[in-house]
Amino acid sequence: MRTFFLSFVLSVLLFFVSCNNGCKTPSVANINISVNITEFNKILFALDTNNIAAAVAKLQKEHGVVFKDYATFVCRSNIADTAKLNMDMYAHLSGDRVIYDSAINPYLPNISFLKNNVEQALKYQKYYFPNANMRTEIYTYYFDPIANNGTNFKGITLGEKSVGFGMQFYMGSNFSWYADKEFADIAPTYRSLRFSTAYMVSDMVQKTIENELYKPAKGKNNLIDQIIERGKQWYIKKKLLPTAPDSIITGFTQYQLAGCKNQEGLIWKTVLTQDANSNDPETIRGFLGEAPYSTATGNVESPGNIGQWIGLQIVEAFAANYNTLSLNAILKTDSQDILDKAKYRPK
Repeated sequence: MRTFFLSFVLSVLLFFVSCNNGCKTPSVANINISVNITEFNKILFALDTNNIAAAVAKLQKEHGVVFKDYATFVCRSNIADTAKLNMDMYAHLSGDRVIYDSAINPYLPNISFLKNNVEQALKYQKYYFPNANMRTEIYTYYFDPIANNGTNFKGITLGEKSVGFGMQFYMGSNFSWYADKEFADIAPTYRSLRFSTAYMVSDMVQKTIENELYKPAKGKNNLIDQIIERGKQWYIKKKLLPTAPDSIITGFTQYQLAGCKNQEGLIWKTVLTQDANSNDPETIRGFLGEAPYSTATGNVESPGNIGQWIGLQIVEAFAANYNTLSLNAILKTDSQDILDKAKYRPK
């Protein structure tokens, strides 16, 4: 496996769009979704903390849903306990204000694109999952990730009706913090390379899928089952983000995607060699989960989650063979049945 990623193919293979492969994207033009974007971090850090009780009361009145979820999920406070809430808000704002004003606020990226992109993703979610929860209150926030020990690493919070984006993780991959050793201890480079606004909607969709839209079927604990079950999650993601390149769907770099495509048969052979029916956690971790590289291949250039990428290829092969099946029917199909009927034979 030492030559696993030595071959490099043209970059044109890297950013192929999911529906360039002949699939049909449904029209969602008649689905009405309207989201509200609140740059809550800007509102918060402009507050006068000399009278925190009045400031908090005003926030609650003007930004009810967003404030409740921010206080609950970001500040980890109790909105029903006014005294504690005021104390927690004061501690957060006074503690983080200096860093926010000097290091974050001047470099905040433009998120004017967010409204349209979130609305489009939610329209596809409504199409494919009509009964799923729709979160139309979108807000941004900031907290010091080092002081919070990397809590809420991905910077996404899901409330009942809201989605919060922690801007500390979307400042752009070249943001100076991300190269700092103390920051790298909680967010290593292979992750911070994705800390840009290009991944905001993808991260939101990923967390929604994992939390609500599709969790791997129970009792599916061996390697091949988990690979396919995780592949289903990325298959959903491509449905909800049909114009997103595979680099955004997977989080792989251009080089990694090229290597995966060029060495697909070898990757699949490695899965089979490692015992596709294995329940060994260490074996499974070698293929699934975020990591600087896949330990299953023994090559530092192969991406973590390489098993999920293979799972996506298998699910897509199955879907192509049974193109009349709905997304819901595909998700309900047993992983072993998908494997048998996909006729997956990569070269």
